[in-house]
Amino acid sequence: MFSLSRERKNVLNKINDILDNKCRSCKVRKKLRSHTTSLHNYCLKKCDFGKELQRYGNDLISISNQKANEIINKGRNVTTDEINYLLERGFDRRFIKEHLSLTDKETERLFYRVKIGMDLTDIIETDEDKENRIREEVYKLLDKNNNLNPMSISETLNIKLSKAYQYVFEYNKEQESKILN
Repeated sequence: MFSLSRERKNVLNKINDILDNKCRSCKVRKKLRSHTTSLHNYCLKKCDFGKELQRYGNDLISISNQKANEIINKGRNVTTDEINYLLERGFDRRFIKEHLSLTDKETERLFYRVKIGMDLTDIIETDEDKENRIREEVYKLLDKNNNLNPMSISETLNIKLSKAYQYVFEYNKEQESKILN
């Protein structure tokens, strides 16, 4: 990102240099000032500096597209500012959702946090994070009531019965190892 930022600043400096040193003193510009369409056509089609400004404008668009691609390629590790950058450049919610592989719920949370300016940390839960969170919830339930069976845990936490069995088994193994040590 740093190189794109520096590249963008260089292009902007070149644009400002042309505007300050060439366009301000342009006699045609002063002559056609009240005829903006004619002036615009002259600058883009006949003036070498106008053509150069147009090339620099295209460079800025290219840099902007590169940055958007870098953000998309980050996947789920995006920041609020990066999501805002994409939105400001016309990327819609559906595009962002699909390219970041978000669920509907994650998308809602993401855009709510972006809207109110919150950090996106922990907004997007990886499969591993989700599994660890559910495992912790199961362990807490079992710590409170060791007589719970996998069926009641499955219903309470709305998880698959096979997962409930797995977590109960892991919990019991951990308890046994604590007793033995």
